[in-house]
Amino acid sequence: CLGSAYQGADFWTHPSDGHVIQYLAGGLLRRGLFVSKCEGDGWVEDVQFNPHYTARLHASLPAPKYEGDVFGGVIDQQRHFLEGLVFGRCAREHLNRNFLYAAHDGIAFRDDGGGTNAVVINHGTDTGSRAAVLEASGDRGVDFLNAQLVPLGKWEVGALIAPPESRGTFRLFNSQVWAGNRTGLLEGQANVLVQQMNTLSGGFELKGGACTLENIRFERDLDPHIAVEKPGGNARLVANLSAPGLLRMSNGIGDACSAVANSVSFRPTADRFAFETGFEDGQPQGAAGKVAERGGGILAVSNPSCAPIETAARSGERALRVAGNADDPSYSYVY
Repeated sequence: CLGSAYQGADFWTHPSDGHVIQYLAGGLLRRGLFVSKCEGDGWVEDVQFNPHYTARLHASLPAPKYEGDVFGGVIDQQRHFLEGLVFGRCAREHLNRNFLYAAHDGIAFRDDGGGTNAVVINHGTDTGSRAAVLEASGDRGVDFLNAQLVPLGKWEVGALIAPPESRGTFRLFNSQVWAGNRTGLLEGQANVLVQQMNTLSGGFELKGGACTLENIRFERDLDPHIAVEKPGGNARLVANLSAPGLLRMSNGIGDACSAVANSVSFRPTADRFAFETGFEDGQPQGAAGKVAERGGGILAVSNPSCAPIETAARSGERALRVAGNADDPSYSYVY
């Protein structure tokens, strides 16, 4: 345990091949754990940095006699200055179940003559000014699974930050973000995928790189939820939604941004798309009665049909009905 230390553990300055760092704990003020120059596998697991280790020690443990709100002062120092978990040039890094409370940079991937290839499982940054910083990765990239990122405090920038110098590949799957005013600020040249995220924080600002947002659920009513801005790179927005209702997006980079299947996607322009169909009286009738040869098929179904029928539909008076006889009830299909 590193209690009330200004600087923590340095696995960066010299080669750290084969490092195994487990159960490192402490209340750090400026730098936590720095790791780089690892040519093989490295492990960092079950690390916990928390101001409790500095200012709320049990009475049975030796500690200075603090006066006043020391705990609040420690947290402010950490939010302003602490670089918590920082990784440079690591060939195959395994990061499991690490957590820190209060930092300027919670977890950061930086360039040290190369970046990190890593799998990050169950990482937590609580009340970080920049909860996760994506500056550089190795050629295989960095994958986050089940991250919790909480941006909060007087020096808050956001949960997910790719700064202007960013490069490499970063992928986040099944993430949770809450508190604060910005979920993501993505700049630079990095390739960033965020897939399946729930956020109670602010929105995304996409200003560079290749950014893909898929299945993001925004709990706040924002304007906008996603802002794609110049200079920009390219952006792909798929199946995102706003829990309160309307998902608001702005696009400042034109055709370099595509959006599909969001709760409110960009409206297609008339000169690019000309498709309209319906099955009510007076509407352009869609194709019916044909089994798709590509992208569809039929197996063990006789007398297939696909046609509009008169019925009590959800809206209107007609519905499209797909029917047939299942010749093999255990496994048959038509579409």
